Amino acid sequence: MKQAGPSRAPARPSASRTGSTRSGTTRTGGTRAPSSRTERNRGTAGSASTRSTGSSRGGTRRVPARPEASASRGNVRWLLVSATACAVPAFLLLLVFLIPEVQTAHPLLAMAAAFVPYGVIPWVAAVGFALLGARGRTRLVAAPLALGLALHTAALGPYFPTPAIVEDDARVEVMALNLDGGRADLVPLAEAMAGAAPDLVVLTEVTRSNAAAFARKPWAQMFPYRSGTAGSDADPATGADDVRGTMVLSRHPLTDLGRTSGTQAGNVALRVVLEGHPFTLVAAHPAGPGCGTACWLQESDVLTRFALAHSSGPLLVAGDLNATREQLTLRVLTAKAGLHDTASGWQPTYPANSWLPPLVGVDHVLASRQFSTAGYRTVRVAGTDHLGVLASLAVG
Repeated sequence: MKQAGPSRAPARPSASRTGSTRSGTTRTGGTRAPSSRTERNRGTAGSASTRSTGSSRGGTRRVPARPEASASRGNVRWLLVSATACAVPAFLLLLVFLIPEVQTAHPLLAMAAAFVPYGVIPWVAAVGFALLGARGRTRLVAAPLALGLALHTAALGPYFPTPAIVEDDARVEVMALNLDGGRADLVPLAEAMAGAAPDLVVLTEVTRSNAAAFARKPWAQMFPYRSGTAGSDADPATGADDVRGTMVLSRHPLTDLGRTSGTQAGNVALRVVLEGHPFTLVAAHPAGPGCGTACWLQESDVLTRFALAHSSGPLLVAGDLNATREQLTLRVLTAKAGLHDTASGWQPTYPANSWLPPLVGVDHVLASRQFSTAGYRTVRVAGTDHLGVLASLAVG
């Protein structure tokens, strides 16, 4: 057995061995670690997924962007597309309002004009989407959208409530209601008449059965004076109705001044004497744009000329005018005949026979400058697809 000799300490590596490098790395325990800041930076760049790495053979190699950045760009794109989608119908509605002659190009444009007040909604949405989606200078895209919103809001001025007149002038209460081809329930209507006590009631789409009822109690007691036309009763087999009838019921004597011809429904002019304040009432029911552009414009022209023929003194035009304040036909009528809408605030009247609230105001009481609004409200009657309107007017 050999005797162990003195132990030998392991040789200490020389400085030249540990300090020697090969290709810029230091050999330590069989591994190679980065030995310079350049190598460490190069390794960091190679591990980032959103940066390009240098290559001695292929130039710059692009690496896919991070999912977060792609999602952010997708959201921005979606918001800007949404802003554009909202701005297009809003601009169309503003266009048919600012240039009403555009409505004559197609019946759909005329019908769209009835919904001009709702154009504020897509303008607000467009501005909101643009501000959320734009970045930096691209936020300037919201400027024209905001201008469109401002112009459209200004167009809603007539729908803001106005203070009622409280002077002790003579008053006349005028109601207008479409009976929907005679379908309106006359029992609750008579109760509404007894409560509201209007001086004049303008009824459109009146049938012969309606006219016969108005000649009996309680109608004959409330309104002893009547004038106008009546259409045929609805056909029970087909459901087709006759919309030609237009009639006025009055507490005061009436004088017939004439009627239009060549129109789908009757338009009647009557002389009314109220406490020493005589005036002319035109009960009207022109056709809407659904009958075609030529028919729509022709009926409007007949009614406008009819009203002008009786505009030398105080004048009221009331009924289902099949037009809103924004549509060309009503704007022409009010401008040429010197009339204003007596409605105060937002008072839509049609359609009134569904779970939705009425959307557009096509039933009106228009008045010349001798009248001012003392009160205005809508009246719901079972059986008809219109709300009635009740205007309390001061006669100056």
